[in-house]
Amino acid sequence: MSQDIRTRLGAYAATRRCLQIRLEQLRTAKQLAERVCSTAPDTAPDLGSHLQDLTARCTETAADLYNCMEAVECLIHELTAPLLREILERRYLREESFRQIAAATHYSEGHVRRLHRTALAELAAKN
Repeated sequence: MSQDIRTRLGAYAATRRCLQIRLEQLRTAKQLAERVCSTAPDTAPDLGSHLQDLTARCTETAADLYNCMEAVECLIHELTAPLLREILERRYLREESFRQIAAATHYSEGHVRRLHRTALAELAAKN
C-alpha cells in the first residue's frame, strides 16, 4: 500500500517536470514563429495552429499539475506529526534529496529515510 502512496506523491513531481518541458517547448516555438513570420509571412497560419496546440497542451498539463498538487498536499496534511509532514513536503513538493532534508532538519540521512518510510506507512494505513 505504501507503494501506491509513493506513486501518487511521485506523480506530482513527474507532472511538474512535464509542464516545465512543455513550457520550454512553447517558448522555443514562439521564438521560432516570430523569426519565421518576420522572414516568411506566408507560413504564419501553419505556425499559428502549432502554437495553439502547444498552448493547449501546456494548459492541460498545468491543470493536471494543480490537481496533483492539491491531492498531494491533502495527503501530506493527513499526517499528525509535523516532522513527518515536513519531510514529505520537502521530498515531494520541493523535490529535495534526502541529504538536503537531513541538513535542513539536523538529522542524519539514514534517520530521515526511516522517518520517510514511517510517514509513507502512516499514510498507507490511513488510506
